Amino acid sequence: MVASLKQVFSALNRKGNISLCRDVLGLSSGRVPAAVNPARPKPRINVNQFVRLLRGQHFHVQLIVTGSDLLSDNDTKVLDYDVFRLRDIYATAEIGIGIVSQELRSAQNSGGHAVVRTTADITTTGHDITADGDFVPVAIPADMNVTVVNPDGTVTIALGLSPTSGPCSPRTRSGMNSSVVDFAGEPGGRALAHEVGHYLGAEHPATAGMTLMTQDAAVRNAGGDPFMATAISESDRDTMRKHCVMRPGLAV
Repeated sequence: MVASLKQVFSALNRKGNISLCRDVLGLSSGRVPAAVNPARPKPRINVNQFVRLLRGQHFHVQLIVTGSDLLSDNDTKVLDYDVFRLRDIYATAEIGIGIVSQELRSAQNSGGHAVVRTTADITTTGHDITADGDFVPVAIPADMNVTVVNPDGTVTIALGLSPTSGPCSPRTRSGMNSSVVDFAGEPGGRALAHEVGHYLGAEHPATAGMTLMTQDAAVRNAGGDPFMATAISESDRDTMRKHCVMRPGLAV
């Protein structure tokens, strides 16, 4: 890393007493989280890679946590791990993520969106809970538990929903203006990265594969492990890089 962290913080317009983990990488604990599943690789932050990717096109993310006062200490640890996974998945595809910020809204100030129980709840949350700016907005309800009955009678858990090619700022669509993601356990990290992919314009592939944009159930039906199915295709990368939230490379 040729640039100093001070230079990086300045380029990202972060001033004062700044913590890389907390104020830039989006890890609320201020440190690298532990894996939700101890059998998975131990999380590591590659600062050199982070800075290198900022020199190319990158994007920011704002997590809007509804009912933040309802989160337990373990919930916070899981959410930090999901943020790590989001960064790690996109970095592997050579797509940089700059700042991940967290806006914490108490249950009282969340307009009834701290608890999400139906697909209709997800849609209205994605419409109502948003923010303007040059970032991908993601609503994270403190208590989300939505089951879906599929046409074949099977039941799956909805981990998230997003508008495909989400709106630029100002976000005033009649439909969803933000992605909505459940941070439940290990699948939450992939779900967060998957829904951000939709917001950036990527769609489910016509043929299931071991890729990020393939739905979890399709990966399992193909005999794969969703945790490992995180590749981003070149065509999806091209689509994502054209989205309005993408920022030009920083001179650091």
